[in-house]
Amino acid sequence: MTRIRRKPIAVFFLALLFILLAAARSPLKLAAEDGITFGELTLSEDGVSAELTARFPDAFVARYDDISFFRLPIGSEGLLSILSPVASCPITENDVTFSLPFDASDASSVLYGYLPTVKTEDGRYQPLSNVIYLSDCGTLAENGGPYPAFSSKKGLQISLITDAQLLGVRHTVVPAFLNELVTEEETDAVSFVYGGIRYHLDRTALSALDYRITTLTKAGIHCYLELLLAYEPAAVSSLYEPGTAPSYGALCAPNLTTPDAMLRYAAVVHFLAARYTEPAAAYGFCGSFIVGYETDRSSVSHLTSAPDAASYLDRSAALLRVTDAAVRSAYREGRVYLSLSHGWNPPASEETPSFFGAKEFLTALAERDADVPFGVSINPYPSSLSMTDFWNDPKATDDPDTEIVSMKNLSVFTDYLKTDALLCEGRVRRALIGEFGVSGRSGGDDEATQAAASLLSYDVACQ
Repeated sequence: MTRIRRKPIAVFFLALLFILLAAARSPLKLAAEDGITFGELTLSEDGVSAELTARFPDAFVARYDDISFFRLPIGSEGLLSILSPVASCPITENDVTFSLPFDASDASSVLYGYLPTVKTEDGRYQPLSNVIYLSDCGTLAENGGPYPAFSSKKGLQISLITDAQLLGVRHTVVPAFLNELVTEEETDAVSFVYGGIRYHLDRTALSALDYRITTLTKAGIHCYLELLLAYEPAAVSSLYEPGTAPSYGALCAPNLTTPDAMLRYAAVVHFLAARYTEPAAAYGFCGSFIVGYETDRSSVSHLTSAPDAASYLDRSAALLRVTDAAVRSAYREGRVYLSLSHGWNPPASEETPSFFGAKEFLTALAERDADVPFGVSINPYPSSLSMTDFWNDPKATDDPDTEIVSMKNLSVFTDYLKTDALLCEGRVRRALIGEFGVSGRSGGDDEATQAAASLLSYDVACQ
Protein backbone atom coordinates (compact mmCIF):
# COMPACT_ATOMS: atom_id res chain seq x y z
CA MET A 1 0.00 0.00 0.00
CA THR A 2 1.31 3.44 -0.91
CA ARG A 3 1.93 5.73 2.00
CA ILE A 4 2.35 9.46 1.65
CA ARG A 5 3.31 12.04 4.21
CA ARG A 6 0.19 13.97 5.10
CA LYS A 7 -0.08 16.96 7.34
CA PRO A 8 0.09 15.97 11.07
CA ILE A 9 -3.42 16.80 12.19
CA ALA A 10 -5.92 15.39 14.61
CA VAL A 11 -9.30 16.08 13.02
CA PHE A 12 -10.41 16.36 9.42
CA PHE A 13 -13.54 18.07 8.20
CA LEU A 14 -15.10 17.82 4.79
CA ALA A 15 -17.86 20.25 3.89
CA LEU A 16 -19.72 20.80 0.69
CA LEU A 17 -20.42 24.39 -0.15
CA PHE A 18 -22.85 24.13 -3.01
CA ILE A 19 -23.36 27.58 -4.49
CA LEU A 20 -25.20 27.30 -7.76
CA LEU A 21 -26.79 29.99 -9.90
CA ALA A 22 -29.17 29.21 -12.74
CA ALA A 23 -28.21 30.71 -16.07
CA ALA A 24 -28.66 29.97 -19.73
CA ARG A 25 -25.76 28.47 -21.65
CA SER A 26 -23.98 31.07 -23.74
CA PRO A 27 -22.52 30.47 -27.21
CA LEU A 28 -18.78 30.00 -27.56
CA LYS A 29 -17.14 32.88 -29.44
CA LEU A 30 -13.49 32.12 -30.06
CA ALA A 31 -12.99 33.28 -33.63
CA ALA A 32 -9.76 34.65 -35.02
CA GLU A 33 -11.84 36.43 -37.64
CA ASP A 34 -14.09 39.19 -36.29
CA GLY A 35 -17.77 38.41 -36.42
CA ILE A 36 -17.50 34.61 -36.47
CA THR A 37 -19.44 32.83 -33.75
CA PHE A 38 -19.39 29.11 -33.04
CA GLY A 39 -22.12 27.49 -30.97
CA GLU A 40 -21.96 24.29 -28.96
CA LEU A 41 -20.85 20.92 -30.28
CA THR A 42 -23.72 18.52 -29.61
CA LEU A 43 -24.35 14.86 -30.34
CA SER A 44 -26.80 14.10 -33.14
CA GLU A 45 -29.93 12.12 -32.35
CA ASP A 46 -28.64 9.03 -34.16
CA GLY A 47 -25.31 9.16 -32.29
CA VAL A 48 -23.17 8.83 -35.42
CA SER A 49 -22.21 12.47 -35.80
CA ALA A 50 -21.80 15.71 -33.88
CA GLU A 51 -23.38 18.98 -34.89
CA LEU A 52 -21.84 22.43 -34.63
CA THR A 53 -23.62 25.67 -35.44
CA ALA A 54 -21.78 28.73 -36.68
CA ARG A 55 -22.48 32.24 -37.93
CA PHE A 56 -20.26 33.98 -40.47
CA PRO A 57 -20.24 37.61 -41.64
CA ASP A 58 -20.94 38.43 -45.30
CA ALA A 59 -17.29 39.22 -46.05
CA PHE A 60 -16.18 35.81 -44.80
CA VAL A 61 -18.80 33.93 -46.84
CA ALA A 62 -17.75 35.85 -49.93
CA ARG A 63 -14.06 35.07 -49.39
CA TYR A 64 -14.11 31.36 -48.44
CA ASP A 65 -15.89 28.41 -50.02
CA ASP A 66 -15.52 25.90 -47.19
CA ILE A 67 -14.18 25.13 -43.71
CA SER A 68 -11.91 22.22 -42.84
CA PHE A 69 -12.08 20.50 -39.46
CA PHE A 70 -9.19 18.71 -37.75
CA ARG A 71 -9.86 16.16 -34.99
CA LEU A 72 -7.35 16.63 -32.16
CA PRO A 73 -6.85 15.05 -28.73
CA ILE A 74 -7.30 17.16 -25.61
CA GLY A 75 -4.26 19.32 -24.92
CA SER A 76 -3.02 19.35 -28.51
CA GLU A 77 -3.32 22.10 -31.07
CA GLY A 78 -1.69 19.70 -33.52
CA LEU A 79 0.87 20.15 -36.27
CA LEU A 80 -1.67 20.88 -38.95
CA SER A 81 0.92 20.69 -41.71
CA ILE A 82 1.31 16.93 -41.17
CA LEU A 83 -2.37 16.17 -40.45
CA SER A 84 -5.37 15.81 -42.71
CA PRO A 85 -8.81 17.27 -42.01
CA VAL A 86 -11.54 14.83 -41.02
CA ALA A 87 -14.20 16.94 -42.71
CA SER A 88 -14.50 19.80 -45.19
CA CYS A 89 -17.83 21.57 -45.18
CA PRO A 90 -19.10 24.16 -47.68
CA ILE A 91 -20.14 27.66 -46.62
CA THR A 92 -23.00 28.98 -48.71
CA GLU A 93 -24.76 31.22 -46.20
CA ASN A 94 -24.22 33.10 -42.96
CA ASP A 95 -25.81 30.55 -40.59
CA VAL A 96 -24.50 27.03 -40.99
CA THR A 97 -24.84 23.73 -39.10
CA PHE A 98 -21.91 21.40 -39.63
CA SER A 99 -22.20 17.62 -39.29
CA LEU A 100 -18.92 16.10 -38.09
CA PRO A 101 -17.92 12.43 -37.66
CA PHE A 102 -18.39 11.21 -34.10
CA ASP A 103 -18.64 7.64 -32.80
CA ALA A 104 -20.88 7.70 -29.72
CA SER A 105 -20.32 3.97 -29.21
CA ASP A 106 -16.68 4.69 -28.36
CA ALA A 107 -16.42 6.25 -24.89
CA SER A 108 -13.01 7.70 -25.73
CA SER A 109 -14.54 9.95 -28.42
CA VAL A 110 -15.05 12.65 -25.77
CA LEU A 111 -11.26 13.02 -25.54
CA TYR A 112 -11.14 14.63 -28.97
CA GLY A 113 -12.31 17.98 -30.25
CA TYR A 114 -12.60 19.73 -33.58
CA LEU A 115 -10.50 22.63 -34.80
CA PRO A 116 -12.22 24.69 -37.52
CA THR A 117 -9.83 26.14 -40.09
CA VAL A 118 -9.74 27.81 -43.48
CA LYS A 119 -7.08 27.23 -46.13
CA THR A 120 -5.13 30.37 -46.94
CA GLU A 121 -3.69 31.33 -50.31
CA ASP A 122 -0.28 29.87 -49.43
CA GLY A 123 -1.86 26.49 -48.63
CA ARG A 124 -1.69 26.72 -44.82
CA TYR A 125 -4.64 26.00 -42.54
CA GLN A 126 -5.56 28.97 -40.36
CA PRO A 127 -7.51 28.14 -37.17
CA LEU A 128 -10.72 30.07 -36.64
CA SER A 129 -11.06 29.22 -32.94
CA ASN A 130 -9.65 27.06 -30.20
CA VAL A 131 -10.43 23.34 -30.33
CA ILE A 132 -14.17 22.82 -29.74
CA TYR A 133 -15.21 19.85 -27.58
CA LEU A 134 -18.51 18.08 -27.05
CA SER A 135 -20.53 20.40 -24.83
CA ASP A 136 -22.17 17.70 -22.72
CA CYS A 137 -20.10 14.55 -22.17
CA GLY A 138 -23.00 13.18 -20.15
CA THR A 139 -24.90 12.37 -23.32
CA LEU A 140 -22.61 9.35 -23.68
CA ALA A 141 -22.91 8.24 -20.06
CA GLU A 142 -23.45 4.59 -19.26
CA ASN A 143 -24.95 5.44 -15.87
CA GLY A 144 -27.60 8.03 -15.04
CA GLY A 145 -29.85 8.82 -12.15
CA PRO A 146 -29.77 11.83 -9.83
CA TYR A 147 -26.81 12.51 -7.59
CA PRO A 148 -27.62 11.35 -4.03
CA ALA A 149 -28.50 13.98 -1.43
CA PHE A 150 -27.05 13.86 2.07
CA SER A 151 -28.49 15.19 5.31
CA SER A 152 -25.28 16.67 6.68
CA LYS A 153 -22.10 18.41 5.50
CA LYS A 154 -20.04 16.78 8.22
CA GLY A 155 -16.98 14.93 6.96
CA LEU A 156 -14.08 13.05 8.50
CA GLN A 157 -11.04 11.10 7.43
CA ILE A 158 -12.24 7.73 8.62
CA SER A 159 -10.38 4.97 10.41
CA LEU A 160 -13.25 3.32 12.27
CA ILE A 161 -16.59 3.46 10.48
CA THR A 162 -18.55 2.84 13.66
CA ASP A 163 -17.04 5.94 15.27
CA ALA A 164 -17.86 7.97 12.17
CA GLN A 165 -21.47 6.81 12.27
CA LEU A 166 -21.79 7.76 15.94
CA LEU A 167 -20.48 11.22 15.09
CA GLY A 168 -22.97 11.63 12.25
CA VAL A 169 -20.30 11.76 9.55
CA ARG A 170 -21.67 11.77 6.01
CA HIS A 171 -18.62 12.47 3.80
CA THR A 172 -15.07 11.21 3.43
CA VAL A 173 -12.19 11.26 0.96
CA VAL A 174 -10.87 7.92 -0.28
CA PRO A 175 -7.42 7.92 -1.94
CA ALA A 176 -6.99 5.92 -5.15
CA PHE A 177 -3.34 5.48 -6.10
CA LEU A 178 -2.87 5.01 -9.84
CA ASN A 179 0.59 3.54 -9.25
CA GLU A 180 -1.04 0.69 -7.29
CA LEU A 181 -3.96 0.17 -9.64
CA VAL A 182 -2.35 0.27 -13.09
CA THR A 183 -0.44 -2.78 -14.23
CA GLU A 184 0.83 -4.11 -17.54
CA GLU A 185 0.48 -7.71 -16.41
CA GLU A 186 -2.61 -9.69 -17.36
CA THR A 187 -2.10 -12.21 -14.56
CA ASP A 188 -4.26 -11.53 -11.51
CA ALA A 189 -5.68 -8.42 -13.17
CA VAL A 190 -9.08 -7.00 -14.03
CA SER A 191 -9.02 -6.20 -17.74
CA PHE A 192 -11.24 -3.92 -19.78
CA VAL A 193 -11.32 -2.22 -23.17
CA TYR A 194 -11.39 1.53 -23.72
CA GLY A 195 -10.85 3.26 -27.02
CA GLY A 196 -10.19 -0.11 -28.65
CA ILE A 197 -7.26 -0.87 -26.33
CA ARG A 198 -7.17 -3.44 -23.53
CA TYR A 199 -6.00 -2.18 -20.13
CA HIS A 200 -5.31 -3.99 -16.86
CA LEU A 201 -5.84 -3.07 -13.20
CA ASP A 202 -4.24 -4.95 -10.33
CA ARG A 203 -6.95 -7.18 -8.87
CA THR A 204 -5.73 -6.89 -5.27
CA ALA A 205 -5.54 -3.08 -5.32
CA LEU A 206 -8.94 -2.80 -7.01
CA SER A 207 -10.54 -5.23 -4.54
CA ALA A 208 -9.23 -3.18 -1.63
CA LEU A 209 -10.74 -0.02 -3.14
CA ASP A 210 -14.01 -1.86 -3.83
CA TYR A 211 -14.20 -2.99 -0.22
CA ARG A 212 -13.54 0.49 1.12
CA ILE A 213 -16.16 2.23 -1.00
CA THR A 214 -18.76 -0.52 -0.57
CA THR A 215 -18.39 -0.50 3.23
CA LEU A 216 -18.61 3.28 3.45
CA THR A 217 -21.62 3.40 1.13
CA LYS A 218 -23.50 0.82 3.19
CA ALA A 219 -22.77 2.95 6.27
CA GLY A 220 -24.44 5.95 4.60
CA ILE A 221 -21.18 7.80 4.01
CA HIS A 222 -20.56 9.68 0.78
CA CYS A 223 -17.16 9.06 -0.86
CA TYR A 224 -14.93 11.36 -2.87
CA LEU A 225 -12.27 9.48 -4.80
CA GLU A 226 -8.93 11.30 -4.68
CA LEU A 227 -6.92 10.42 -7.79
CA LEU A 228 -3.27 10.27 -6.74
CA LEU A 229 -0.01 9.14 -8.30
CA ALA A 230 2.85 8.39 -5.90
CA TYR A 231 6.30 7.52 -7.13
CA GLU A 232 7.33 3.90 -6.81
CA PRO A 233 10.26 2.44 -8.77
CA ALA A 234 8.28 -0.76 -9.38
CA ALA A 235 5.25 1.07 -10.81
CA VAL A 236 4.59 1.37 -14.55
CA SER A 237 7.19 3.96 -15.55
CA SER A 238 5.11 5.63 -18.24
CA LEU A 239 2.59 6.73 -15.62
CA TYR A 240 5.03 9.52 -14.77
CA GLU A 241 5.90 12.50 -16.92
CA PRO A 242 9.20 12.00 -18.78
CA GLY A 243 12.03 13.85 -17.09
CA THR A 244 10.69 13.76 -13.53
CA ALA A 245 13.02 12.50 -10.81
CA PRO A 246 10.88 12.23 -7.68
CA SER A 247 11.82 10.61 -4.41
CA TYR A 248 10.03 7.49 -3.21
CA GLY A 249 6.41 8.21 -2.28
CA ALA A 250 6.39 11.73 -3.76
CA LEU A 251 3.09 12.78 -5.32
CA CYS A 252 3.38 13.39 -9.05
CA ALA A 253 1.34 14.79 -11.90
CA PRO A 254 0.06 11.95 -14.11
CA ASN A 255 1.62 11.68 -17.53
CA LEU A 256 -0.62 13.08 -20.27
CA THR A 257 2.21 14.20 -22.54
CA THR A 258 1.38 11.70 -25.31
CA PRO A 259 -1.95 10.55 -26.77
CA ASP A 260 -1.31 7.00 -25.52
CA ALA A 261 -0.61 8.20 -21.97
CA MET A 262 -3.69 10.42 -22.02
CA LEU A 263 -5.86 7.57 -23.27
CA ARG A 264 -4.66 5.22 -20.51
CA TYR A 265 -5.30 7.80 -17.77
CA ALA A 266 -8.78 8.48 -19.15
CA ALA A 267 -9.44 4.74 -19.42
CA VAL A 268 -8.69 4.18 -15.73
CA VAL A 269 -10.76 7.16 -14.58
CA HIS A 270 -13.68 6.18 -16.82
CA PHE A 271 -13.54 2.60 -15.55
CA LEU A 272 -13.62 3.73 -11.90
CA ALA A 273 -16.42 6.23 -12.53
CA ALA A 274 -18.54 3.59 -14.28
CA ARG A 275 -17.81 0.95 -11.64
CA TYR A 276 -18.74 3.12 -8.67
CA THR A 277 -21.90 4.66 -10.12
CA GLU A 278 -23.59 1.63 -11.67
CA PRO A 279 -27.31 1.47 -10.74
CA ALA A 280 -26.99 -1.79 -8.79
CA ALA A 281 -24.22 -0.24 -6.62
CA ALA A 282 -22.46 -3.60 -6.43
CA TYR A 283 -19.24 -1.81 -5.53
CA GLY A 284 -20.77 1.09 -3.59
CA PHE A 285 -21.26 4.64 -4.83
CA CYS A 286 -18.70 7.31 -5.62
CA GLY A 287 -19.62 9.98 -8.16
CA SER A 288 -17.10 12.67 -7.20
CA PHE A 289 -13.42 12.69 -8.12
CA ILE A 290 -10.67 14.96 -6.80
CA VAL A 291 -7.77 15.63 -9.16
CA GLY A 292 -4.48 15.26 -7.32
CA TYR A 293 -3.43 16.77 -4.02
CA GLU A 294 -2.77 20.52 -3.82
CA THR A 295 -2.02 20.75 -7.52
CA ASP A 296 -0.92 24.39 -7.30
CA ARG A 297 2.22 23.21 -5.47
CA SER A 298 3.97 21.86 -8.55
CA SER A 299 7.30 21.39 -6.77
CA VAL A 300 5.87 19.73 -3.65
CA SER A 301 2.73 17.68 -4.11
CA HIS A 302 2.14 17.52 -7.88
CA LEU A 303 5.62 17.03 -9.26
CA THR A 304 6.04 17.76 -12.93
CA SER A 305 8.67 17.95 -15.63
CA ALA A 306 7.01 21.00 -17.18
CA PRO A 307 9.80 23.50 -17.88
CA ASP A 308 7.82 26.65 -17.16
CA ALA A 309 4.52 28.02 -15.88
CA ALA A 310 2.89 28.10 -19.33
CA SER A 311 3.66 24.43 -19.94
CA TYR A 312 2.43 23.43 -16.49
CA LEU A 313 -0.80 25.35 -17.08
CA ASP A 314 -1.28 23.62 -20.44
CA ARG A 315 -0.83 20.20 -18.83
CA SER A 316 -3.07 21.02 -15.86
CA ALA A 317 -5.86 22.35 -18.09
CA ALA A 318 -5.68 19.17 -20.16
CA LEU A 319 -5.71 17.02 -17.00
CA LEU A 320 -8.88 18.70 -15.75
CA ARG A 321 -10.64 18.41 -19.09
CA VAL A 322 -9.67 14.77 -19.58
CA THR A 323 -10.77 13.83 -16.05
CA ASP A 324 -14.10 15.62 -16.45
CA ALA A 325 -14.74 14.01 -19.84
CA ALA A 326 -13.85 10.54 -18.55
CA VAL A 327 -16.05 10.88 -15.46
CA ARG A 328 -19.14 12.43 -17.04
CA SER A 329 -19.09 10.08 -20.03
CA ALA A 330 -19.44 7.26 -17.48
CA TYR A 331 -21.88 8.92 -15.05
CA ARG A 332 -24.00 11.79 -16.30
CA GLU A 333 -24.06 13.58 -12.92
CA GLY A 334 -20.39 12.93 -12.15
CA ARG A 335 -18.38 15.68 -10.48
CA VAL A 336 -14.70 16.60 -10.68
CA TYR A 337 -12.78 18.81 -8.25
CA LEU A 338 -9.40 20.50 -8.51
CA SER A 339 -7.34 20.19 -5.30
CA LEU A 340 -5.74 23.43 -4.05
CA SER A 341 -3.56 24.29 -1.06
CA HIS A 342 -4.10 27.11 1.43
CA GLY A 343 -1.38 29.20 -0.28
CA TRP A 344 -3.70 31.76 -1.86
CA ASN A 345 -0.98 34.32 -2.67
CA PRO A 346 2.24 32.83 -1.27
CA PRO A 347 5.54 34.71 -1.42
CA ALA A 348 8.23 33.41 -3.76
CA SER A 349 10.20 30.56 -2.20
CA GLU A 350 13.56 29.18 -3.28
CA GLU A 351 12.95 26.02 -1.26
CA THR A 352 9.60 25.21 -2.90
CA PRO A 353 9.57 27.15 -6.21
CA SER A 354 6.11 26.28 -7.53
CA PHE A 355 4.84 28.02 -10.65
CA PHE A 356 1.63 29.38 -9.13
CA GLY A 357 -0.16 30.35 -5.96
CA ALA A 358 -3.61 28.83 -5.52
CA LYS A 359 -5.53 31.94 -6.58
CA GLU A 360 -3.47 32.59 -9.70
CA PHE A 361 -3.59 28.92 -10.66
CA LEU A 362 -7.35 28.69 -10.18
CA THR A 363 -7.93 31.89 -12.15
CA ALA A 364 -5.82 30.71 -15.07
CA LEU A 365 -7.51 27.29 -15.20
CA ALA A 366 -10.99 28.80 -14.99
CA GLU A 367 -10.11 30.87 -18.04
CA ARG A 368 -8.54 28.01 -19.98
CA ASP A 369 -11.26 25.48 -19.04
CA ALA A 370 -14.14 27.93 -18.87
CA ASP A 371 -16.55 25.36 -20.28
CA VAL A 372 -15.43 22.54 -17.96
CA PRO A 373 -17.71 22.42 -14.87
CA PHE A 374 -14.94 21.49 -12.43
CA GLY A 375 -15.29 22.29 -8.75
CA VAL A 376 -12.61 23.19 -6.23
CA SER A 377 -11.39 21.20 -3.23
CA ILE A 378 -9.39 23.42 -0.90
CA ASN A 379 -7.30 22.53 2.17
CA PRO A 380 -7.60 25.66 4.36
CA TYR A 381 -4.96 25.00 7.01
CA PRO A 382 -3.51 27.85 9.06
CA SER A 383 -0.08 29.14 8.04
CA SER A 384 1.51 26.97 10.73
CA LEU A 385 0.23 23.43 11.08
CA SER A 386 0.88 23.55 14.82
CA MET A 387 -1.36 26.60 15.25
CA THR A 388 -4.47 25.50 17.10
CA ASP A 389 -5.97 28.98 17.52
CA PHE A 390 -6.15 29.61 13.77
CA TRP A 391 -8.27 32.74 14.36
CA ASN A 392 -5.07 34.48 15.45
CA ASP A 393 -3.20 33.67 12.23
CA PRO A 394 -1.69 36.97 10.98
CA LYS A 395 -1.19 35.61 7.44
CA ALA A 396 -4.90 34.89 6.95
CA THR A 397 -6.69 38.20 6.41
CA ASP A 398 -9.90 39.36 4.76
CA ASP A 399 -7.94 41.00 1.95
CA PRO A 400 -8.75 39.36 -1.44
CA ASP A 401 -4.99 38.98 -1.92
CA THR A 402 -4.36 37.40 1.47
CA GLU A 403 -1.31 35.14 1.65
CA ILE A 404 -3.24 32.25 3.23
CA VAL A 405 -6.84 31.04 3.04
CA SER A 406 -7.79 29.23 6.23
CA MET A 407 -10.95 28.61 8.21
CA LYS A 408 -10.40 32.11 9.63
CA ASN A 409 -11.02 33.77 6.26
CA LEU A 410 -12.64 31.05 4.15
CA SER A 411 -15.07 33.65 2.75
CA VAL A 412 -12.20 35.10 0.69
CA PHE A 413 -12.22 31.83 -1.25
CA THR A 414 -16.01 31.40 -1.49
CA ASP A 415 -16.53 35.06 -2.46
CA TYR A 416 -13.93 34.72 -5.21
CA LEU A 417 -15.81 31.76 -6.67
CA LYS A 418 -18.77 34.09 -7.22
CA THR A 419 -16.81 36.53 -9.40
CA ASP A 420 -17.30 36.58 -13.18
CA ALA A 421 -13.80 35.23 -13.79
CA LEU A 422 -14.62 31.99 -11.98
CA LEU A 423 -18.16 31.32 -13.19
CA CYS A 424 -18.79 28.33 -15.42
CA GLU A 425 -21.59 29.05 -17.90
CA GLY A 426 -23.10 31.55 -15.45
CA ARG A 427 -22.94 29.21 -12.46
CA VAL A 428 -20.77 29.30 -9.37
CA ARG A 429 -18.48 26.29 -9.23
CA ARG A 430 -18.98 23.68 -6.53
CA ALA A 431 -16.54 23.74 -3.65
CA LEU A 432 -15.59 21.48 -0.80
CA ILE A 433 -13.12 21.41 2.04
CA GLY A 434 -11.06 18.39 1.08
CA GLU A 435 -8.81 18.35 4.11
CA PHE A 436 -8.46 20.37 7.30
CA GLY A 437 -7.55 19.80 10.91
CA VAL A 438 -6.19 21.38 14.06
CA SER A 439 -3.44 20.03 16.26
CA GLY A 440 -3.14 20.15 20.03
CA ARG A 441 -1.17 18.59 22.83
CA SER A 442 -2.90 16.23 25.21
CA GLY A 443 -4.11 17.74 28.48
CA GLY A 444 -4.58 21.27 29.79
CA ASP A 445 -5.81 24.22 27.81
CA ASP A 446 -4.64 22.81 24.48
CA GLU A 447 -7.45 20.29 24.37
CA ALA A 448 -10.05 22.95 25.10
CA THR A 449 -8.61 25.20 22.39
CA GLN A 450 -8.55 22.33 19.94
CA ALA A 451 -12.19 21.51 20.66
CA ALA A 452 -13.14 25.17 20.20
CA ALA A 453 -11.22 25.31 16.92
CA SER A 454 -12.96 22.18 15.65
CA LEU A 455 -16.39 23.55 16.52
CA LEU A 456 -15.68 26.97 14.98
CA SER A 457 -14.34 25.35 11.80
CA TYR A 458 -17.47 23.30 11.35
CA ASP A 459 -19.65 26.37 11.91
CA VAL A 460 -17.67 28.27 9.26
CA ALA A 461 -18.00 25.40 6.79
CA CYS A 462 -21.76 25.22 7.28
CA GLN A 463 -22.37 28.92 6.66
